[in-house]
Amino acid sequence: MKRKLIIFTLTLFIKVSLCQAQTNTFPPNGNVGIGTATPTTLLEIKKAAQTGAENLLKLSVSDAPDDFFTISNGTSSDGRFAPWIKGTKVSDNGVALFLSGSIGDGVVDNGTNPVVAFDARLTTGKVNHRPLFVWQSYSTRYMTMLSDGSVGIGTTNPQARLAVNGNILAKEVKVKTDISVPDYVFEPGYELQALADVEAYVKTHKHLPEIPSAADIQRDGLDLAEMNLLLLKKVEELTLHLIGKERKLNELSKRLDLLEADKAKRLIR
Repeated sequence: MKRKLIIFTLTLFIKVSLCQAQTNTFPPNGNVGIGTATPTTLLEIKKAAQTGAENLLKLSVSDAPDDFFTISNGTSSDGRFAPWIKGTKVSDNGVALFLSGSIGDGVVDNGTNPVVAFDARLTTGKVNHRPLFVWQSYSTRYMTMLSDGSVGIGTTNPQARLAVNGNILAKEVKVKTDISVPDYVFEPGYELQALADVEAYVKTHKHLPEIPSAADIQRDGLDLAEMNLLLLKKVEELTLHLIGKERKLNELSKRLDLLEADKAKRLIR
C-alpha cells in the first residue's frame, strides 16, 4: 500500500510538473495560461520576445499540412505588437482565409444592423484623422477609406466621398442633384439672349456663355450633373431660337406668296 502511494505521488508530481512546464498553468479559477502563470482570461497566451517572426498560434488539419492559420506579431520592431491574422494556402488556388458572419433564417433577417461590421476606433471615441482601412498588397495600397468615410480607389487621399484614379465601367449611372432643371427657359417671361450677343461672347471668350472654359475644366474637373443641365439649357435655348427662325421664315414665305400672287394678278390685267 505504501509503495502504491509513493508511485501515485510520483505520477501526480510528474503530471503537475508537466502542466507547469514553460509557465503553462491551470489555476483553480478555470483560466488557462500558456507562457504565463497568471492568466487573466479563459485562455491567455504570452510568448517570450524573440528576433524574427513571433508566432503565437497555428492551426492546421492533418491532410493539408501546408495550409494553416496563424496569429503572429505583424511588426518587425522590438517592444511593439500588432496581431497579424493570416491564412496560408498552398494545396490549391482556393481562398486562403474566410471571414464570415452567419445569421439564422426568418425573423432575424430584418432591421438595419449589419451581418458583418468592421470597426476602427480610438480607445475613447471615433478616429478623426488617420485612415480607417486600407486594402493593399505588401506596401502598395489600392483602396483607402478615410476617417470621414471618403473612399479612394487608386488614390490614398480621396478629395470626395468616392474618388477613383482610373476608369469606371457601369451599366447605369444616375445623378441626383439640387440644381434646378432649366425648364424655366420655356416660361413666357424668360429673356432669350440674342444670337448676336452669343456670337460676340464666343468671339471674345472662345466658349459658350455659362459653360466652363477648357482651362476651368482642366483645373477644377467636370461636374457631370451641372454640365448636363447647362448643355440641356443651351439645347432648349437653341430650340427656341430655331422656333423663332422658323416662325420668321414662315412669315416671309407667306409675304412672298402674297407678293407673287399680286404680281401674277397685275400681269393678267
